Amino acid sequence: MGSKRFLLALLAVLLLSVVTASASSDFAIYANKTYTDIFQDEEAVFNFTIYNNMENGQRFYIKFGSEVDWVIDTVPAEDYYPKVYPNLPRVVTVSIRPKTYVPVGRYRVRVSVQNTDTKEIKTVDYDVLVKPLEWKKLTPSVQLNIDMDKDIDPRVGTLISVNLRNLNRLNLTNLDLKLSSKVVNEERIVSLLGIEKKSEAFLLKFSPLQPPVKDVLTATASIEYEGKNYSADVAEQYDIVSYSDLVENSAFEKKFLKTTEVISLKNDGNIRKSFEIVRKKPFLISLFTTATPNAGLLKTEEGSFYYWKIPLDPQESTTIEIKESYRSLLALIIIVLAAIIIYYVYRSPVVVRKQVSQIGTSEGGISELKIILHLKSRTKKAIDGIIVLEKVPHIAEMGDEFQAGTIRPTKLINTRKKGTLIKWEIPSIEPYEERIITYKLKSRLSIIGGIVLPPCLVKFKTPNGKEVRTRSNRVTLEI
Repeated sequence: MGSKRFLLALLAVLLLSVVTASASSDFAIYANKTYTDIFQDEEAVFNFTIYNNMENGQRFYIKFGSEVDWVIDTVPAEDYYPKVYPNLPRVVTVSIRPKTYVPVGRYRVRVSVQNTDTKEIKTVDYDVLVKPLEWKKLTPSVQLNIDMDKDIDPRVGTLISVNLRNLNRLNLTNLDLKLSSKVVNEERIVSLLGIEKKSEAFLLKFSPLQPPVKDVLTATASIEYEGKNYSADVAEQYDIVSYSDLVENSAFEKKFLKTTEVISLKNDGNIRKSFEIVRKKPFLISLFTTATPNAGLLKTEEGSFYYWKIPLDPQESTTIEIKESYRSLLALIIIVLAAIIIYYVYRSPVVVRKQVSQIGTSEGGISELKIILHLKSRTKKAIDGIIVLEKVPHIAEMGDEFQAGTIRPTKLINTRKKGTLIKWEIPSIEPYEERIITYKLKSRLSIIGGIVLPPCLVKFKTPNGKEVRTRSNRVTLEI
């Protein structure tokens, strides 16, 4: 317990010294450890942390002075010039290996850190004990790191380099190197000579349908030596990214007064996504357009548009069919024209209209009516033998006074049930000629409330002997 308390107190003092130094200097360095022992064919690995006390990021230079008896490197080599940002300490790893002629013994190796802007320098000394090889029984010892992109597009794959380093002089001729993760499983046998450094490249290919995933790639180097298994591994996080590309093609088929557009859609991606498809369709044209599946109609200042929102799974395909047909409009026009033609062909060449021009009243009811019948020819040929038949309700009778120029009836037939039947015979009407017939009706009693005058009938025969009949309008009077 006492030794643990001492170590904690020592660590607190060291950290306090770093903070104090940080407050009065551009930067500070803190070494995690400064002592180790190695054999003549091994290397010592140390870490130290750089604290930047300035307001912006600073570039530093790692210097190894005149240590000619030692091979000193940063791991990786790019950390010779690390950049450190405020409130974001940077850990630098340094490997120190004695050259082959360095004898056994204890040595002090100095590493310097210089701010490239302010030129301020701070140093850290490492104590290294070099032991004779006679004391050492060599066992496999390998160091690994992975060089790879952190964001991988599954359509193009990626190249991964595994950097291996043999930490002693033992030749490793049957080293098993594996890459493993949720979606990666690669393995190969490599050889690694004593103190050798080498890189093994792996070209990883993925299925284009590989869903996006956050993964951890682990590289493991293992070997069996003298009945024991030795291994080393390293791990790197990476992401297989998502993508969704819409492949859209249109094909047109044109027929008589009809155009069909087929839009082919495909989600060439690795995630499900909803795609919006828009087609401009003026409002009048949309009246003659149908779409499958049904489209929404969007009206903007730029016009009217059809739009669809189509969800597609990865590599799923679908189609949209737009039919623009004016055949129904043509059929409607033909029907209307045919109806007009039929109407003009089969309509009566004589039209008759009934109206009341004068109404006489007595004792609060209708006592007398003046009826006008308008006959008009609407053909360019003369019409002969026209008969006009008019019914008078039984509550009224025809007056015996006729205006000058009017046509007098040729026959009156009185019945008790149907009233009076009046007949006019007109020998002929010239093309587009109009005739007027007027007569008066007198009621036997005052008509209270109203009266309905039935339509009159006009009939004649065509030159080929066919009888044509036409009727006037019905007149309703109310008081």
